[in-house]
Amino acid sequence: MTTRTHDEIAAEYAKDFGEADGFLVHRLTNSVSQLILQWRMFLFFYCGPLERIEVLNEASGLTARTFQNLLRDNTILNVRRLTDREKSRGEINVSLAHLLRISREKGIACLDVPYEELLSSCETTRRYADKHIAHSDFDHAAGRKISSTNRGETTKAIKEISSFVQLFHKKITDVSYELVPRTSVSDEQQFLKRLYLGNQSSVEQTSEKIRQAKAGDWDSAFQSIYPDWLSDDHFRDNPF
Repeated sequence: MTTRTHDEIAAEYAKDFGEADGFLVHRLTNSVSQLILQWRMFLFFYCGPLERIEVLNEASGLTARTFQNLLRDNTILNVRRLTDREKSRGEINVSLAHLLRISREKGIACLDVPYEELLSSCETTRRYADKHIAHSDFDHAAGRKISSTNRGETTKAIKEISSFVQLFHKKITDVSYELVPRTSVSDEQQFLKRLYLGNQSSVEQTSEKIRQAKAGDWDSAFQSIYPDWLSDDHFRDNPF
């Protein structure tokens, strides 16, 4: 198996497609891989067994909800960006439309239909981004109009985006691209496991503190079990 660095891949694309198009191919491929990673995290944490959400909420309900919104909204916004036109108001967009253009310039037309199917599958997700994330439409914000997208629609959009990029590489670069990020450890699972253990430990520590206080061991009861660097009340209340 051949292994290449990030810079080596970028240089190869620049050689094959030219500096500008090589940059676009490289950036778009990596962006789709990152898109998949973010949505995988969202699905694992918030769309699996209810117990996973309970672990997050037990640690910090506000933080858990903030992460949920960030992962979901950023994924939807990136679907919107990736499916932009080649240019808007004379400015070049870093969008999948360039992969279609590159394939056409090379005389390969088999990506035309998949690209149209891709845009169709992203329609509701794009509209939701336009009305609620990229912009704030007053009528939608006030509830006078409704634009929504659900997990299934966003998942389908991401699958179509992934399939399109894989097809581009198969036809243009003759490479079977695996876009799903592979990490050395199961990051989401490891994070949740450690959070679960932390929650369990917190319950045990609280019980022990209560026992010490009842026994009159006030020094132990009020001694912090956390390192100083974990606390910074001034920063939390005034981070700016």
